[in-house]
Amino acid sequence: MKQIVRFGDPGFSDLWNQLWFSNPYRYPLYSPANLAYYQELANPAKWRDLSFIIVVGQVPLLGVCIALNHGDENHALSAFGLPIHLIFHAEFTHERHGKEIKLLKEEMDRILMETAPVSVFFQDFLSNGHLSLLGRILMDRGGKAIPVFTQIVDLTVGEDRLRQGLTKTYKWCVNWGIKNLELTILDHQSITLDHMESFRQLHFNASGRATRSHKSWMLQFDLVKQKEAFVVFGAMEGELVTASLFIHNQKYCFYGVSASKRELFDKSLSHCIIWKGMLHAHALGVELFETGEQNFPNHGTPLPTQKLLGISSFKKGFGGQTFTRLNITLDALPRVQPDANHDS
Repeated sequence: MKQIVRFGDPGFSDLWNQLWFSNPYRYPLYSPANLAYYQELANPAKWRDLSFIIVVGQVPLLGVCIALNHGDENHALSAFGLPIHLIFHAEFTHERHGKEIKLLKEEMDRILMETAPVSVFFQDFLSNGHLSLLGRILMDRGGKAIPVFTQIVDLTVGEDRLRQGLTKTYKWCVNWGIKNLELTILDHQSITLDHMESFRQLHFNASGRATRSHKSWMLQFDLVKQKEAFVVFGAMEGELVTASLFIHNQKYCFYGVSASKRELFDKSLSHCIIWKGMLHAHALGVELFETGEQNFPNHGTPLPTQKLLGISSFKKGFGGQTFTRLNITLDALPRVQPDANHDS
């Protein structure tokens, strides 16, 4: 028996968790705990969760994380500000599940027809260079694809090769940090609410204001307690001066939120913190460390600012390779009718 189970249906949460944890290569930004954090950032009152799962028998084979922003004129489909995400069960194969793929298309068409969004946002990871199922669906329905780039370091090469991947300047910065900073790894066993409050206060002082709710920090604390993140603290003479949170699973580690004391911006604070995060992720058996988006001088609309180019340069200095993904969007989408003549 094949069925679609939608958010709000009985058993949805259990099926979603079963699907999520079935695949060791799941992308950590879309874990249930991290999505709770992004929902809090996005203001839950403005969003309607439209996520769904395709179930065969008792097995959830694939699911889509998708939500509608109905709180203002945006009226956009995304995943609470993140790109829409398609999740596969570890046993899913395209060749054996043509009927389930048809259900995926029909459900996406139903959502597009009923919501008539102003825009739709999806990012295709181009696994093996191929469009994903959802990427193809959106492109067939008039999507526009723009290449975007991200920097990823292969942690499996080991510490010596990782150090070789650092630029000469970064090697100096890392060595400076090791000599001058008191570094601490905070994981599910060692982190406390006091630690998270210190991180929040550091972020507040660096930003000059509260950029997000206290609840969002508690949700990130929960991420660490659930073994889906860890925090690296750097102190000088007992005072916390820099900190970063890293989201991870068995496959990926993602460089997330960070903060440093403004008065010490001329010091090489962040380099050693990220390096320590890379080494800890490697020790956990994580394979890939994603430092994040890469911008280029003549790519993008609008063109990136010097600040964004500087951030890209900072991330690239930790080594690795630049990978291409596709941002696929549908703009000013008209109401569509389900595709009755296309079965696969």
